[in-house]
Amino acid sequence: MLQLDSMERGLFESVECVRFDNCFIEQSTGGILGQPVNTITNLSFIIVALIIIFSLKTKMPKTQQILLGAICAIIGLSSAYYHMTMTFLGQILDLTGMYMVAVFVICYAIMRWRQWGNRQFWLAFILPLIPLLATLVFLPEIRNFVFAGVLLVGLVAEFVIGNKQKYDWRILLGALGVLLVSFTIWLCDVNRIIDFNGHALWHIFNGVAILFLFIYYAKGSKIKQ
Repeated sequence: MLQLDSMERGLFESVECVRFDNCFIEQSTGGILGQPVNTITNLSFIIVALIIIFSLKTKMPKTQQILLGAICAIIGLSSAYYHMTMTFLGQILDLTGMYMVAVFVICYAIMRWRQWGNRQFWLAFILPLIPLLATLVFLPEIRNFVFAGVLLVGLVAEFVIGNKQKYDWRILLGALGVLLVSFTIWLCDVNRIIDFNGHALWHIFNGVAILFLFIYYAKGSKIKQ
């Protein structure tokens, strides 16, 4: 068992949210899909992942293009597992993909700024994930705040560096706008402000936000080489 703030939580213990006894509008059916709609809507991430990985017209380095697509697929698969099982392990896996995309945004911005090679990029990408994933296991109550903080750092870094490199900031702003709509829907769902399944829409909008992020990267710099 894991010791968490004087509370024992097993990896396969049934949970929904750390701070809420029952935070999702969609209830678990007890069937193989757990929460069917919340599970199936994660296909949006898989579709976006395939678009990213197999896109040919992009200025992204192939390694980072494939990694971003793989992260998107990880988000979809891990979130689907979470909503199928509703376990603490599912929660950990679900947030892992989200942490990965936040760290990716930071590292890819710095990579372009400092002109890193793949070795430096991988070191910068992997090392921060170790303490971040430890947070998911041992301090799950602050996981959303940590994610928001890391993502905010990444977006600020990208706006600054991308602007200097003449990237089309309007696309990045579009991704941020979709993300804010998505987060608003998530808040409405967990606080019962709406009476429909907002969490399913959260999945779809997040997939669209990652697609916008990829389009932003794919178009690349307007500076002529």
